[in-house]
Amino acid sequence: MVRPWLGFFAGGLLGWLVAASQQVVAATITKDTIDSEGQAITLIVIEGELRIGDEHEFANVAISADDAIVVMDSPGGSLVAGIEIGKAIRLKGFATVVPDGFSCASACALSWLGGRVRFMGSGARIGFHAAYVTDGATQLPASVGNALVGAYLSQLGLPVSAIAYITEAQPEQIRWLTFSDAEDIGIDVKPFSSPGTATADTAPTNSSRETGASVPYSQPGSWSALGDWIQIFSRSRKADAIQLAEEYGSHLGGTYVLLYDNGWYVVVTGPFPPGTADARRRSLIASGAIPNDSLVNHGARFVDLVWGEGATSDTLFGAYLFDLLKMPRYRSAWKRMFRGEASLPAWIDSLGENSSLVSSPSSEIEVGGIRYLLSNGCKPHDCFDNQLHVLYSATSDQAWAVLKQGLAPLRWFGNPNTPKRRALLGALSQ
Repeated sequence: MVRPWLGFFAGGLLGWLVAASQQVVAATITKDTIDSEGQAITLIVIEGELRIGDEHEFANVAISADDAIVVMDSPGGSLVAGIEIGKAIRLKGFATVVPDGFSCASACALSWLGGRVRFMGSGARIGFHAAYVTDGATQLPASVGNALVGAYLSQLGLPVSAIAYITEAQPEQIRWLTFSDAEDIGIDVKPFSSPGTATADTAPTNSSRETGASVPYSQPGSWSALGDWIQIFSRSRKADAIQLAEEYGSHLGGTYVLLYDNGWYVVVTGPFPPGTADARRRSLIASGAIPNDSLVNHGARFVDLVWGEGATSDTLFGAYLFDLLKMPRYRSAWKRMFRGEASLPAWIDSLGENSSLVSSPSSEIEVGGIRYLLSNGCKPHDCFDNQLHVLYSATSDQAWAVLKQGLAPLRWFGNPNTPKRRALLGALSQ
């Protein structure tokens, strides 16, 4: 059978109207690689009811993927499996999507929330309700289950309004998410459209061409007011885009990484006065300074500045520590913090260039009324006993950290004061 998501990414969504699909079956978790306009995209597809053990199956499938889009079509199932799959998705930095005609409810919806970027088709159904236990023919709310859900959603950084919305519906009911609801309660959701219908202002791919396609987006950017931009690259991974921006910025200047409203990252140079960017683009291509497929982008769908002059901790929420270390300001703070320190573990590189640490997404924290970026890393295959938590200043190249190594005394770096130590200890205890 031709899988419907493959047909979708090739340019058209195939039907999913087979009577047998209405039967609840155990989840199948598969991985496919497809080609979209010359770029390989890894898809991990979850279909069917989630059961205990599926979280391990997902981990086995996902472990070898550096980047992926998780496509979901499931009525729900095991709460534990749903939460653990969501945690794994967030840890890996994957995006999640429920395309048009697909449904993702209950435990599946919790997994979908784990996406680094969450996509929803205009005809997709994503539903939530309170956790429950079954007592004969009756479904009863489960206080322990709801506590697990609340803790998980808090770890994802969702606001109280979103947590209340997700757990409000009774077990026998379901609340279907809309784009309007998502915006009101603080869940970041991107509309999902086929990469095959892209234009320079509707999808971040350098091989796109004008097709006249019009795709509605809920939050268009306002970067076009600054002028036109030359888009040099687009990448699904933030770290890849930042690395390219650093390489090209050394000779171009004025190079930035911007988040597109469909979750991709574009490397641009500019801005240029309206009407002048194309001449500059042709000149740069002729000199070999930028790739031949670079294009002019008017910036209408840029969302946030991720890397470059002016990037702040607001735009770096969710960034991994190894991503931060690719940025000059954060790498400089890292070097200053470890300067003069001896006997560092092998998995910590004092120069911030070759660290082998494992990381989870960063978060924002307030200490003494001042905002900081809290990040972390640990030793591969031995995270529990080897952890490093780092507090970055949002306004300067300063950082402070605490290192846990088994039963050895904690080590402090950067000479943090008492409030900062409390914050780092709080992160260590989570």
